[in-house]
Amino acid sequence: MRIKRATMLCIFILIYVLPATLFAQNNTVERIGTYDSRIVALAYGRSAEFMNFIGELMAEYEEAEASGDTARVEELNAMGMAIQERLHKQAFSVWPVDDILELVADGLVCVMEEANVTFLVNIWEVEEADGVEYIDVSDQIAQLFDPDTETLSIIEEMKGIAPISLEEISNCGDSCSDCDDCEECE
Repeated sequence: MRIKRATMLCIFILIYVLPATLFAQNNTVERIGTYDSRIVALAYGRSAEFMNFIGELMAEYEEAEASGDTARVEELNAMGMAIQERLHKQAFSVWPVDDILELVADGLVCVMEEANVTFLVNIWEVEEADGVEYIDVSDQIAQLFDPDTETLSIIEEMKGIAPISLEEISNCGDSCSDCDDCEECE
C-alpha cells in the first residue's frame, strides 16, 4: 500500500506540479546585470584608490633603491610590470576584472539592488537566453570608483570601440608600444 501511495504521489507531481512549476518559471523574466569589464578596469585604473596604491609601491621602490636592496627593487619592478600588464589587458581587452570587483563588493550589492538584478556577469561572457532581461550596470559600477569628468568622457568613448582580442593584446609584450600587432599600437 505504501508503494502505491508513493507511486501515485510521483505521478501526481509529474502530471500536475512539475508542468505548472516549469510554466511559471518560463513566464518569469530573470534580470541579470551586465558590465563591460573594460569600463570597470578603466574607472579603477584612473581612481584615487589605484593612484594611492601605485604611489605606495613607487615609494617602497625608491626606498629599496636608496638602501641598495636590489632583490626588493627587482621584486617591486616585476610586481609593477605585472600590474601594468594585467590592467592593460583588463582595460583594452576582455580580461576578467574579478580582482577589481572585490574592492567594491559592498557597493556591488547596492548596484544590484537598485537595478533589481539577481547577479552580475561580464558582458563579454553573456550568451543570450530566452526569459532573461540583461541590464547594463557598467556606469553604476564605474561610479563606485568616483570617476572624474575626464574618466567619464573616456568611458563614453570606449563604449563605441570593440575590445582588442586576448590574442592580439597578448602579443603586445610589456606595453602596447612594444608591438605593431594590434590597432591600439598603430
